[in-house]
Amino acid sequence: MSNPKVEYNNYVRANLPDTISYDSVRNQYVTINGKRFVTYKEAKWYVDYVVKITGITLVGVLHDGTWNDQNSWLDSEAWNDGD
Repeated sequence: MSNPKVEYNNYVRANLPDTISYDSVRNQYVTINGKRFVTYKEAKWYVDYVVKITGITLVGVLHDGTWNDQNSWLDSEAWNDGD
């Protein structure tokens, strides 16, 4: 018997947007600027919020967590809100 929640989580993690990655060691979703969230929904909301208030379209990070060359101008400290 399959577990629908496990299947859903695996599907979400396999199809994450470029602005969010999954840290399987810590079981957390990590946004383009390094913010960590327990759920995908929280991470997605945060990324959408940042795009909405700044008007900047986030291109994403590479799958190994490094900045994409297209975002090299974007200083990760500029996105740090003190956390």
